[in-house]
Amino acid sequence: MSKLPTEDVSSLAAFFTSSAEQGRGAAFVSVYKRCLLDNLKIIVVFFILSLTLYTCWLCYALPLLKGFTAGFTAMFLIKNYGVHGLVYTLLGILPSSLIQILVRVFATVVCINFSHDRMKRRDLGARAALGITPSLAVVYGIMAVFSLYDALVAPTLFKTLF
Repeated sequence: MSKLPTEDVSSLAAFFTSSAEQGRGAAFVSVYKRCLLDNLKIIVVFFILSLTLYTCWLCYALPLLKGFTAGFTAMFLIKNYGVHGLVYTLLGILPSSLIQILVRVFATVVCINFSHDRMKRRDLGARAALGITPSLAVVYGIMAVFSLYDALVAPTLFKTLF
């Protein structure tokens, strides 16, 4: 594979530097809101996929997608930034992504068990569909807590390293 031109890498660093200079509080709030919204979208997808037995197997794709994107991001940073990219990957991406992947695996198990139990009981009403809501609320809460890491620690670390 060919290496990216240096202006692409420097523009990436310039983007993060200019974003950090706009104000730490404003950047934190916008990043955290974005993380919460993205996590809510994931929870809604888990909920929709768990409603039928035919779609619940698609829940397996959500942890795989998170792992793929985290791995792709890590390799991009390591290839283009070398040791600094490795340090950022180990301290900025790995802790949060590892927890996020484990939480998504847990949500997958919960959704598949819920779907199987619901079909086994032949309880297909709307009231039964809300039975998974408390479990997904706990998953969303855990994701929200680890989004704080993405919003606070990762940008600070990136600014420090680059």
